[in-house]
Amino acid sequence: MPLGENIIRVCRGTACHVKNSANILFALEAELGVMAGHTTRDKKFTLEVVNCIGACSIAPVILVNDDYHGRITVKDIPKILKKYQAVKKTETAEATK
Repeated sequence: MPLGENIIRVCRGTACHVKNSANILFALEAELGVMAGHTTRDKKFTLEVVNCIGACSIAPVILVNDDYHGRITVKDIPKILKKYQAVKKTETAEATK
């Protein structure tokens, strides 16, 4: 399976599980239109589930590329995704100048 430009890892460790990371995963799947373990059609995002990211103090946490997003709620997801969709477009625009 080819990986997307942005890899989203959803922590499902104990601390994150207790803080409802399942809801975060479901919301990401709905927002992206793919199940965990898959890449979006436009190759922007790959969604993965991991056992532990090691950032239990900021649970629930997701890792997008090398960026930690902690204490997130379902309503934070669209804003987080938008940031990564915009970043690549900006980089591409800069490269073509």
